[in-house]
Amino acid sequence: MKKVLVTGGSSGIGLAICNLLSNEGYEVIGTARNPERHSALSFSLVKLDVTSEESILNASKEIINKWGKVDILINNAGIGFMGPVAYAKSEHIKKAWETNVFGLMRVTQEFLPLLYKSNKGRIINIGSIGGKMGLPFRGWYSAAKGSIEILGESLAMELKPMGIEVCTLLPGDVRTEIAHSRLEPTIDELKEYKESYIKMDEILQDEMSKAMTPETVASTIAKLLRRKRLPLKYSVGSFLHKLTPIIKNLTPQRFFQWLVLRHYK
Repeated sequence: MKKVLVTGGSSGIGLAICNLLSNEGYEVIGTARNPERHSALSFSLVKLDVTSEESILNASKEIINKWGKVDILINNAGIGFMGPVAYAKSEHIKKAWETNVFGLMRVTQEFLPLLYKSNKGRIINIGSIGGKMGLPFRGWYSAAKGSIEILGESLAMELKPMGIEVCTLLPGDVRTEIAHSRLEPTIDELKEYKESYIKMDEILQDEMSKAMTPETVASTIAKLLRRKRLPLKYSVGSFLHKLTPIIKNLTPQRFFQWLVLRHYK
């Protein structure tokens, strides 16, 4: 039975992944910052805060003692971040990058020895189609998700001799509770961006209400794991979401930015 470690497994996309893979016969090890708050799950839940090196080490020891190895690592834990690039708080920037980038890579580094024990280790990092482009008021978030994609490219080449595959999954908008916990400035801190930010947020909320479910992302991951080989990157979302990065690469940069700005007017 393949052992799957999923960070951020107590809610949203992570919970959907854990539930589906558990139902499909995988031995799932989910993680959460406060596992004691969650019960009646069909999978094990280990305490792990990706922003804490001590927490990562403690989780690693527990997993080694109980399970001995990990066949598949799914780096899902993340946090939302919105606001003008120029006025972003340093503590928000630090927390977002510690969670979305540095924490992801620290977890990967720590669990690589367990993946080496697998006949065919696999890593799936949850990035974002938004990481393919700069978006208004989501610059820091897009930059973080874009970093995951680039790091995944390097990691895939470095781990190939060890027989470990790396895939970056790029979802479009997903209907989760992430908006309620995302980092963002207060209305007063928006200054001259207040009106445009509020308008953009209204459009975004409307889009999120129609977005795909976490279960759609989980189903995509299950399908990828059934493949003989993982793709280096894989996008999941609406036709428009998947088309947008292609449009960006095929059109003049200023025209593409005009299209994006027009979308949020």
